[in-house]
Amino acid sequence: MALSGTTSGMIRQLARYEVRPESLPRCLAAIQEFVAYVRAHEPGTLRYEVWQEPDHPTRFAHLFVFRDAAADRAHSESAEVKQFAGILYPECLAPVEFTDYTQIAANVELPARASMTIAAGMLPEFDQEMKTTRRVLERVPGDRGQWRPHPKSFPLGHLAQLVSWMPGWIANTLRKTSLDIGAAPKYSFEATDTLLRGFDDNVTAARKGFETTADADWMVTWSLMHTGRTLFSAPRGVVVRQHISHLIHHRAQLGVYLRLLDVPVPAMYGPTADERTFELPSS
Repeated sequence: MALSGTTSGMIRQLARYEVRPESLPRCLAAIQEFVAYVRAHEPGTLRYEVWQEPDHPTRFAHLFVFRDAAADRAHSESAEVKQFAGILYPECLAPVEFTDYTQIAANVELPARASMTIAAGMLPEFDQEMKTTRRVLERVPGDRGQWRPHPKSFPLGHLAQLVSWMPGWIANTLRKTSLDIGAAPKYSFEATDTLLRGFDDNVTAARKGFETTADADWMVTWSLMHTGRTLFSAPRGVVVRQHISHLIHHRAQLGVYLRLLDVPVPAMYGPTADERTFELPSS
């Protein structure tokens, strides 16, 4: 174990907290985006790590090391910290506990920086979910577009069309700073091949967005609007996560529609009654 360079003036802190279980996905997304911002914009923050307890995934610890008091102050007073705290603090079961430490030994040299970009971390998940979604869309019977399981339910053709559009929402979020749904296209009944072509085009555009979006840009605020009125705003990274979760939700609905129509349901995260295979993530 090597003695550390206990640099005079360097500030080391640990923050501990626990969030509500139902808010865990939102908090995880906010943590990712915030740490990416710190990495890209705070040279005085020499180390910023976030740890999650494996047996208690709602419990977290943040380790941060600042070069000096000025770096600590610049971090604490930044608008991004206030935005992150505005997302995280309301979801905590108790106030965040901050503790100062003096380092006496270490086996690593500072600064330490993560090398994986946000996009690189999210793309494998995106690719796998889009692959699975396409397999579900392929099964949609084009001649049953107007069928619905209940008078209050979406018609099958409109639900499938929505799913085919949703990767385009991700592309929009990564290219622009808002989307006005008042100008969105109206639903129609289309052939399955048409829906698949649109889906493929939207997936290609979304993937290009991932590949060309720098880490700092994931913190840019994006807004959903309706005829000029803002419905909600959040960092791009949070919104993209919501889009993926939203798509998975409607894909699951499509699976129920297929089952009710006696159409074989493809394997997704595991086998179905129609496909006894286990769909593993692509390497």
